[in-house]
Amino acid sequence: ATIEVYNILPYYYYVSKAWSWNGN
Repeated sequence: ATIEVYNILPYYYYVSKAWSWNGN
């Protein structure tokens, strides 16, 4: 469970930043 979160954590963070930069 923890491994999964740690694996998607960087991906989610990157997507969030990219979306914010592209959206806003």
